[in-house]
Amino acid sequence: MNRFALALAGFFLLLAGPAWADGALDKALCDSVEKGTPDTIASLVRQGANVNVICDSWQGSPLVNAAYYDNTANMTALLDAGADVNEWTGGDPCCQETALGYARSVAAVQVLIAHNANVEARRPSDGYTPLIWLAMSASMDDTDETAARDTDIAAVLIDAGAGVNDAGNDGASPLLMSIGAHSLKFVTLLVDRGADVNARGASVATPLSATLSQEQMAPLMGLDTQDYPAIESLLRAHGATQ
Repeated sequence: MNRFALALAGFFLLLAGPAWADGALDKALCDSVEKGTPDTIASLVRQGANVNVICDSWQGSPLVNAAYYDNTANMTALLDAGADVNEWTGGDPCCQETALGYARSVAAVQVLIAHNANVEARRPSDGYTPLIWLAMSASMDDTDETAARDTDIAAVLIDAGAGVNDAGNDGASPLLMSIGAHSLKFVTLLVDRGADVNARGASVATPLSATLSQEQMAPLMGLDTQDYPAIESLLRAHGATQ
């Protein structure tokens, strides 16, 4: 945004008067994270917008929203303005996440880690870490493109200290959760980084038993099964026996 546009925005804010003191600045900040610019964000924060406000539409902070939209420039602007990199979203406790849980590119994850994002933060409701959440969402995305992207993000998280065997409250490990993505690349990364191939979840499923089950169920659900034999072979080659 050029200087004239910033000045014009400031003029209209002055005309608006006290109304802007009643949450309108915060709303403008929430609205700016997708299509606004770092200059817009800096201007709104200088005028008093709360950089850590919970936005109504997403129940997340402006930083969470910027991470979701993969706008690294706005993420950096928010962090430089004092955004809490580890703030949890509001809303239903089952779905609470930090910005790291919503970041969907290597660049966005690197920005957050550079600003001290906690790569081992546990979600209050289930104890899932960003790596477990990533493995689970990769399973939901269920495409080669997103599985490859999420594998690259997983490598960055592990390099930054994420525990490859850290399980949630239900015993689900990143490896067990990743089986649903049927991505050989994702599973290979976790196994190569030391994932326990015989770890059991609360359902008593292991990565191998989950693979065999998914391989049988996938055709009935119209899903691709081509990676499952290779995943089974990989797990067995690394000692999976259950």
